[in-house]
Amino acid sequence: NRAFTASWSTGRSKKYPFYRCTNLECPVRNKGIARNTIQTTFEEYMNKIAVNSELLQLMEAVIHRECQSHEAAAFKITDKAIQELKGIKIKKEAFLNRLIDSADADLMITYESQIKKLHNRELLLEEYLSNPIQKISNYLEPSFHKAKEVLENPYKYWIENGLKEKRLLIHTLFLDKLVYSESNGFGTGRKCYILRISEENNDKKNFVFRNVHTSSVMWNQEGEIAQSAISDSLRMHWKEFIANIKELADLKDPESREKPDPVLKIIQDLNNLGFAV
Repeated sequence: NRAFTASWSTGRSKKYPFYRCTNLECPVRNKGIARNTIQTTFEEYMNKIAVNSELLQLMEAVIHRECQSHEAAAFKITDKAIQELKGIKIKKEAFLNRLIDSADADLMITYESQIKKLHNRELLLEEYLSNPIQKISNYLEPSFHKAKEVLENPYKYWIENGLKEKRLLIHTLFLDKLVYSESNGFGTGRKCYILRISEENNDKKNFVFRNVHTSSVMWNQEGEIAQSAISDSLRMHWKEFIANIKELADLKDPESREKPDPVLKIIQDLNNLGFAV
């Protein structure tokens, strides 16, 4: 695929902007397409990809539950870390006593190696316990609210922002270059995860949302099946999902764009301790 070439045609009283394709395999090669046609078609496409409010509410509910689950796990991990630290201190003291009493050079090397491993682990746990428990809800839920503003109306974000922000929006939403055809308008083979799950939801049209809240989600029979399927998908693609949220939230808060994702950092810090979350 090649990018359109922008050109101008000269009329009797003024010039008219248009685009043309120079791809040899394109059926409309070198045919002029008015700029207004391209812009209008793209703006219609941006309206079309908006994520419906019911799905956004479901995503918010899943995020809320996952944050609660993660934070409950973090408290349990803290208790485990405290108990492990107590055990390490006991083991260190035992190895130190053996080291002092031993006259065997090989055993002394073994004891010193064990003491060093225990000491390194002790430092890691003490550093973790010296900081308050980090709640991912403090970061993820506000980020989702910012991302939601873009997802529920990408067209609004598009028309209200400049060229730099528009480019960032396109790169965030679409993983491949956009393709245009006169018959089908704009499209792309690969979208970001949130748009993909939104598209699947719109294609199936096999459930009805009802009374969606972050604390409790109520469904009709078809909705229960869909809720379970979408929730499972969000959990399976959790890292991709929250990465999408950060990228979209950064569109609303450019200062955070260069900062690492605090949610992924919290999860990674716990994984580094050997505690899977």
